[in-house]
Amino acid sequence: MRGRSRLVTESHAVSVRTRDRLTASVFGGVAACALGVMYWVSRIGFANPARPVIVTAGLALFVVCGPAIIATRSDTAELRKGAKWWRMTPFLAIASLLLTAVAGTLVYPLGVNMGVPIASVGLAAFLVVIGRWARGARFTSATLVVGVAFIFAAWIGGTAWGTRYKTPLFWELISDRGNVHHDPLYYVSMANSMRAYGVPSTALDGVPYTPYHYGSAWLNSQWADLAGVDVLTFYSLGPTVFVAPVFFFALLLLAGEARSAWRLERPNVATELPLERDWLPWLVLVAAAIGVIPGSALDALAIWNRHVLISESYLTGLAVFLLCCALSIDWWICRDKHTSRSDAAFLFLVVPALLACLGFLKVSLMLLSLAGLIWILTRSGLFRDRGFLLSSAVALLVSAVTFRLVSVHAQNQGFAPLSFMRESVNPSWWPYFLLGHFFWSCAYIALRIHEEKTPTLGDLWTAVRAGRLIDVEIVAVIAICGLLPGELIAIHGGSAVYFSDVQRWLAAPLTMAIAARSIARPDRRPGRFLSSVRMSTVVVAFIAIPITLTIFFNVSRAVRNAALMNIGLRNTLASYSGLHTGNGIVGDSRVLETGLRKAPDYAMISALRALDGEPRATKRRTLLFIPQSDSAFWNVYREPDRCSFASFVGPATSGHALLDGMPPASCDLTDQYGMPAYHRRTQPQSAAEITPLALCAKAKQKGFTRVIILHRDQEGSYSTPAFDC
Repeated sequence: MRGRSRLVTESHAVSVRTRDRLTASVFGGVAACALGVMYWVSRIGFANPARPVIVTAGLALFVVCGPAIIATRSDTAELRKGAKWWRMTPFLAIASLLLTAVAGTLVYPLGVNMGVPIASVGLAAFLVVIGRWARGARFTSATLVVGVAFIFAAWIGGTAWGTRYKTPLFWELISDRGNVHHDPLYYVSMANSMRAYGVPSTALDGVPYTPYHYGSAWLNSQWADLAGVDVLTFYSLGPTVFVAPVFFFALLLLAGEARSAWRLERPNVATELPLERDWLPWLVLVAAAIGVIPGSALDALAIWNRHVLISESYLTGLAVFLLCCALSIDWWICRDKHTSRSDAAFLFLVVPALLACLGFLKVSLMLLSLAGLIWILTRSGLFRDRGFLLSSAVALLVSAVTFRLVSVHAQNQGFAPLSFMRESVNPSWWPYFLLGHFFWSCAYIALRIHEEKTPTLGDLWTAVRAGRLIDVEIVAVIAICGLLPGELIAIHGGSAVYFSDVQRWLAAPLTMAIAARSIARPDRRPGRFLSSVRMSTVVVAFIAIPITLTIFFNVSRAVRNAALMNIGLRNTLASYSGLHTGNGIVGDSRVLETGLRKAPDYAMISALRALDGEPRATKRRTLLFIPQSDSAFWNVYREPDRCSFASFVGPATSGHALLDGMPPASCDLTDQYGMPAYHRRTQPQSAAEITPLALCAKAKQKGFTRVIILHRDQEGSYSTPAFDC
């Protein structure tokens, strides 16, 4: 009977693990499809081809659903003794991401675009996953997962597309007085430089190397080729429709893998519900991402939920980071007592490569991952093993080289105690900063300590020494190491949050994994309705009402802001056209096209955009010159304090590097955004500097043999004459 009981337990564990992985895929797939529809609907009335949206959503389906089809189904015994980490979902998801990028690199040199085939495979995988998942799902649990996925899609789209950073109407918005944020133009300038010249550079005066975590810029340039659009268009489409669903898929996958690892160590939890049928993990997910308190309170505590969706480098990096964490759990379970070839490949190839990838995506993620790795090796005593010690040295060396390539020294503005708290947190909330900002790390640590039954400090110390709380230690190390940079150093632009915020996205899925087994939920007693309802249920319901309303307001506010921004631009363009006098949403393509052509900066932006269609072989020897006399370009941002960023409009929209593209001498130039790579202008541009002979001389010094001039006539029309040097 004991053997039969064990068999049933293992069978249940496998079933739950498989269900959790399918649930993560379904959630990500539904979100990707919903976001694709939202993007397409947002562009009704403008040029709106369906192929880029379908391919982009299909790429997401390929990454989140493909691994669920390919992954080997191993039972619990195999997972302990013979399963391979490289056959499991986390590694296959990382490999799928890499495959999409590699396919993008082949589009131009081979003339073969695999975007539609990959998207087709993704759609087929999604349908298969939906079929497998639906066969074992209850109606209520299926409704919960799909409903939460739609809620998240609405929140993601509203948050990302309700700002000047990203919007489905980015090209139209920039044509209307340059009314966009400069950050996307900076990233796209770097992406276009790598796309055309093979050099990561902001391309404001030639293409000098610009240190930055430009991995996401490179990825977006490859994915843009697959989608068949320019990089600036893809920056509004791809991170939201493609990367955001992959991020939440990775988050749910990590929660499922953590639950699976726990079940292997404690088989008596065979009755644990699958993720889809347990409401507590979903409540944790909603609370951690969307928030159960008003957005103003979250902002006051520097809990910036929108940053993960606005910053494509952070979003992409976090998705890979979470997949790496899930992969590490799988490898730890599967590893042999004596290092095998598979283990050696993981330690000497996969770990250093993933650390480097994280560094190129977001340097903070690489440094924090390295801190966690060192802590594990130290606490577990694995450093005594020669293989682990050598692999750690390789990881440190690779991380050091990566850091030198991507670190931006200008962002380190010197020692400043409590800098992030003083600059980013509302003073009235300072006493609650640590508790609020690190709430999910604290929650996970508290739940695990409670679970290990350590009521005294002595019991806690005994559990720590025995290694029973190594997961708690890792979360604490990531939280502490993430806190220190922002509280010791002044980091430009509030970027310290990309250190301190990481712990939340690690602790949240781990809390999802533990919530179901750590929070007791008493059974209902039979009897009449009132007599069977516990007081705790009444209290929970009472608390749930304001929480539910807050979630509703947070989501609806994001959607409302995006809709108002979209409608506002439509009405502005309609007013330019002179053909529309009514109110409401303007969807008439004739009215919008006429108004767009009359927008203040349309002629300039469209002339620059047309240059992006030049062959890359031609671009590689070409620089774009924009005279200082073109006030429309150099004053594209009406705010004087944004004059530093006007230059980025050139390479971001045209795909060409600039020649002598620094802002006017009167501009109070920033020392950020790669500007130290150039020499700032000290005097006005003279007539002698803009002759073809002088321009050719400058271009040849930088290794280029062709110059394009953006020429504006007295009527405001633009032309782009070019000449060879």
